[in-house]
Amino acid sequence: MKTDQSILYIPFKEENDLLEPAKHWAEKLKNRKKYSIIQFGSSEKRFIPGKFSVYILGHGVASPERYPAHIVSHRTSCEAETILSIEEVADRFNQDFLYYLPSILRVKLYFCNTVGNAKQIAELFRDRLLCADPVKIDYYAGTLGAPSHEPYPQKYAFFSNGFFMRASWARRSLLKDIREDDQNQARENVKQRSYSRFLSEAKKRRVKGYWECGDEKRNLLLTHRRTSSS
Repeated sequence: MKTDQSILYIPFKEENDLLEPAKHWAEKLKNRKKYSIIQFGSSEKRFIPGKFSVYILGHGVASPERYPAHIVSHRTSCEAETILSIEEVADRFNQDFLYYLPSILRVKLYFCNTVGNAKQIAELFRDRLLCADPVKIDYYAGTLGAPSHEPYPQKYAFFSNGFFMRASWARRSLLKDIREDDQNQARENVKQRSYSRFLSEAKKRRVKGYWECGDEKRNLLLTHRRTSSS
């Protein structure tokens, strides 16, 4: 399901270089969709009524071997950066959006990934969410950019070989739902319940048939069972 409303979410309360690009994004695409910008820790939260999607903004880390599942923001006043684990990002997201989770159709993890572990990061984020209802989690490959300056702005993903494509083509999705082991357990529980129900109903049929038959047949049946057991 598509929505014409989205939130650009900056999970950093610390000084960062994401706010200005988010403002540019909202301005460039305002004719296509209504955007609101929310920054973690801000007292000014303008939530959109109705259903909406959320873009979580951040940079991929330059040293994934040291920070395998983290995102980063750069400070504009100095050469420092703030690094958050994806679990911390999810916790901050829960704090800001917990009440509104039933209204969220998709969560888009819009940060660069050039090392091939975007799906694992998305799974960590999904497993940390506190929502009970299914939520689609989108994740991306490549180096992502804000909307371009074209007459018809697009978001692009760039790759080390010089190839680039629209970001939506570099996007994959997974669902915040019961996990595979829970699904297997649920299937096993269904099988067990079905088998138990079959045995119970078979027993009821035997008991019913026993009492519906005449006294003579019932005595013959009991005699047969005693002979067989001896």
